[in-house]
Amino acid sequence: MEVVVPWSELQSLVEPHYPKAGNGRRPVGLAIMLRTYFMQQWF
Repeated sequence: MEVVVPWSELQSLVEPHYPKAGNGRRPVGLAIMLRTYFMQQWF
C-alpha cells in the first residue's frame, strides 16, 4: 500500500478541501481517512 500510492501527493491535493477543526466534532486525520477510503475501495 505504501509503495503503490503516493500518499504525500494525495494529501496535498485533498487538504485544502478537507474539513478543519471548528465548533463541532474534530475531524479524523486526513492521512487516516485517505488510507481507510482506499482500503474500503480495494476490498
